[in-house]
Formats: sequence, structure tokens, C-alpha cells
Amino acid sequence: MLKEVALVGVHVDWVGSSGLRILLDLELKYHASDIMPTFQEFRTILEGCPDLKHLSIMGWGPRFDDSAVSNSSVTLVIRLPNLIRFSLGFVDTEYAIQLLEHMALPVLTELALEDVSRSLSLCDAKNLPDAKILLDWSTGDHNATPCSKLLTLELHGIRCYDRDALRRFLCVFPAAGKMYLSVADVVLLEALKPDALRPCPALEELHCRGVDFPKLSELVGIRASSLNVSSLRKVRVDLFGDEVDGEQESLTIKRANVELSLDTILLSD
Repeated sequence: MLKEVALVGVHVDWVGSSGLRILLDLELKYHASDIMPTFQEFRTILEGCPDLKHLSIMGWGPRFDDSAVSNSSVTLVIRLPNLIRFSLGFVDTEYAIQLLEHMALPVLTELALEDVSRSLSLCDAKNLPDAKILLDWSTGDHNATPCSKLLTLELHGIRCYDRDALRRFLCVFPAAGKMYLSVADVVLLEALKPDALRPCPALEELHCRGVDFPKLSELVGIRASSLNVSSLRKVRVDLFGDEVDGEQESLTIKRANVELSLDTILLSD
């Protein structure tokens, strides 16, 4: 019996496939609109996996144009009582919100959000979408997925140019002790600095790739001197071959009694 299934842009008999039952790990990636499951098909699949632990949706999940959604006077919610990790790679922020509104994840401890529009070549580096609308929605009262219980937060390629919106978003994760950041704008690093607000106050371990190393070292020092948040204990940074060697920044981080790991990624010509 299959326990892990990854479907990447393939045509599937969403209702008739016996392989989409009693799964522990399910990945749906990059399905075009003509092969996306309807919301009801999507709901049937997930409710047929009551012990599902990990769910990853990249690009698009279900369609929301079927009668199960449009004819309902209330929001139909898919409850996944045992899901501990959810990865959402979104192309459109409004679609991401619509999907999250239909999910109830009461025991979720790991959340990964990724803007995949750039990797799909849907926009260039100068016109990346702003995730503010998604972050603002996430700060609301959504008891179906309590952010206060999350222990690990991953943000990949998330762009938001409103530092206050980022701060409010980061403050809804009081228990998150581990964070992964990749291709993060300096505004996000600035938003992690404590002031009157306490962004991710329990954060102790930070993994970074494609971030501004000087700004990162500055962040580590500020959190180390703050009485309102935990000091970072472990920092891992992936530096690309053409970036600074980070010698001075490394010293700054180590002086804050932080265990630092540096990996250099060589770029091909």
C-alpha cells in the first residue's frame, strides 16, 4: 500500500485512483488548469487520508469553480486532524488565501510558504508580486490553523515591502524556534528585529540562503542584546560563490555566542 505520492503536472483520475487513499505524504505540483482537481475531488482525496502527515501544494491545488463551492452558503472546510507539515508554493496570493480559508490544520507544527512565480518564469526579478495581502490575512483570527502552535516557519522568495506588515505577520508565531529563509529581501531581516513588537520571540535557529549577510549579522547582534526575544543559538548560511567572504560578519555573529555554519555554493559559468 502506497504511503507517499508525488504528482507533478500529470493527468490523474482524481476520484477513481485507489493510490490516493490512506496516504501519509502527498505532493501536488504544477498542475495546469485543465487537469487540476475540482474542490470536491480535492476534498475527497484529503478526507480519504485521515492520517496524512505532510502535504505539499506547488503552483495550484483544486479549482474553486465547481458547484460544491459556489452553491454553498458557508465556507467548506477540509479538516486534516493529523497534518504536521504543510508546504504551499503559490503563484497568486488571492488563490493562496482562498485555499487556506478552506483548510483546518489543528496540529500543524511546520509551515513553508514559497512564491514560485519567479521559478515558473511568470515574472521577472523587478516585478515580483508583493505578498502583503497574504501576510495581512494570516494575522487574522483563524482558529482552524492556530499559528501560535507552529514550531518551524519557512519563507522562500517571499516579497513584502511593508515592514510593519511583515512584523505583524512574524508576531503570530510565538512558538517558532526554527526558521528557514531563502532569497529574502532585506526588509524581512529588518522585520525580525525586535522593538515594541516581538517578531518570532522564541526563534533560536536560523537557516539562510540568498540573504544579505551583513544585514543578517546585524540582526543576530540586535536579537542577542534584546531582553524581549530569545537570542539566536544556531545560524547556518549558504553563500554563493560571487558573494563576500563574510569574515567580519562571521566574527560579529560568533561574538554573540552563536554557533555559525557557512557553506559556499559554487556557481557554474
